[in-house]
Amino acid sequence: MRSKAFTLIEILIGMALSLIVIAGVAAAFNVINSGARNAARSSDLTNNIRGVFQILQNDLYKASQGVGDLNPLQIHFNNPTLTSEELFFGISSLDDDSGNSEFVIQYFDYDMLAGGDDTNPTFVVDWPGSTGPELWPPAIPNLILMSSLPNDPGLANLQPGDILLIYCVNAVYNVSVDQYINSLGATAFTDESHFTDGGIGNGAMLVQVADREETNPDPQFVCYESAVRVALGGPVFVNDFGGNVRTPYTEPDPFYSCPLNFLQSDDGSKKGRIRPAGDTWLARKLGRQAAYHRVTYRLDANTLIREENGVDMILASNVTAFDLEVGLDVVPGSGDRWDGSVSVADPASWFSDMDDIDPDRDSARAYMGRHTVSVRASVSFESLMTDTSDTGAGGTGGTKIRSMANQFRIKNQHLPIGNL
Repeated sequence: MRSKAFTLIEILIGMALSLIVIAGVAAAFNVINSGARNAARSSDLTNNIRGVFQILQNDLYKASQGVGDLNPLQIHFNNPTLTSEELFFGISSLDDDSGNSEFVIQYFDYDMLAGGDDTNPTFVVDWPGSTGPELWPPAIPNLILMSSLPNDPGLANLQPGDILLIYCVNAVYNVSVDQYINSLGATAFTDESHFTDGGIGNGAMLVQVADREETNPDPQFVCYESAVRVALGGPVFVNDFGGNVRTPYTEPDPFYSCPLNFLQSDDGSKKGRIRPAGDTWLARKLGRQAAYHRVTYRLDANTLIREENGVDMILASNVTAFDLEVGLDVVPGSGDRWDGSVSVADPASWFSDMDDIDPDRDSARAYMGRHTVSVRASVSFESLMTDTSDTGAGGTGGTKIRSMANQFRIKNQHLPIGNL
């Protein structure tokens, strides 16, 4: 018996049904695959944001190191590209632009420097020809940097382009701090009004070495064994302060800067660390020109960017908001006390824009630089996952917005610490 074959209509119907099934499977596979890809991208973006927090934390840590023990000083600097700033602080600027932050910090690579037992070698400053005490001129003259060590490797390694912090020793000696407190009363180093006039608050300058030559210390300085003469000036820190550094230079004391208890070394040679007398000026090496970093965090068209010394690095994309707040240990205008009673977990006041701290941006910068104990960061971003509950934009739905936040502690030392 001949079997009955499928008719053409039946074959077409079967093919149509097969195509429908295949199309459904393909659509389901596409949805699953798309969801997996979006989930992977969202996971990558989340990890990127965690990486952003780690980079920010590292920058904040470095910005609060190195010159933190000289925080009471007004550290003057002249950078030709930063004409609006005269004083150096680790946290330099914070602006809120329509809910998004632009944040500027600056620091040196202190932990990458070589200098014997000290990462940042420090030398005694001699201003040849000065009769002292006298005020520093707008452009610092050639100086002689002296060390108590014969053939000091720190001096030998000093090269043109190196960055120096020149400052009055009174800010780092505990005995001088005590004397300063006794002369001003209990509020010394706690009330910023003491740092607005001539005195200890005006005695520091950032400069660059333009040239160096070997020389010998003046014979009257019996404690010093090696020296170099330096001329100052450079492209990053210009040797011109406009006459705004008012703390007088005082010549090192040739007789009383070398008590035996500070000179005695392990081998009995009396060639150890010295403690120059009060009013002496010191030069601390902060690093090569490349060791200076000025870093800006900003949001540019949903792309979070970290700009370092004029070079952009993309940190994350699909970012919808970037918010930063600084937590101060004081309430501006309430006495400016540095009493250390505020916890870094709960600062006295939070600000997202430095103009809200003080309309005078120089004053606001000083508040942030001296009083920031915490920084709180929040990042919002598109997760790439569809939010079906979002029926806006014509009812088509949108992508889910996720947010991550973190709070960082700032090592901000308000009082001078220790000796050389």
